Amino acid sequence: MALIECPECGNSVSTMAESCPKCGAPIASESGRVKAPEIIPPGKVQCRHCHAVITPQNMKAGCSSVFIAILLLCLGIVPGLIYIVWHSSRKQCPNCELALK
Repeated sequence: MALIECPECGNSVSTMAESCPKCGAPIASESGRVKAPEIIPPGKVQCRHCHAVITPQNMKAGCSSVFIAILLLCLGIVPGLIYIVWHSSRKQCPNCELALK
């Protein structure tokens, strides 16, 4: 196994690699021909890192997605709680429920 230079980015790449791990450019095989790009079926995606073809449902959500979901949930709940506390502490007329000043 020898190292060659990637034709796209200049990174050192093994001759056994199908593509450059840094930029993803295809690496020429021993016969000197570049491997044809794989056709991805509809409804599937290809990982940019390992080039595996997977369905989007099998993808894992990162921590940032969970953090954003919790943040959006808090932004909806906290104002709602503030409104409920504010509304329940107002003085109201017992007959018409009009807020008194």
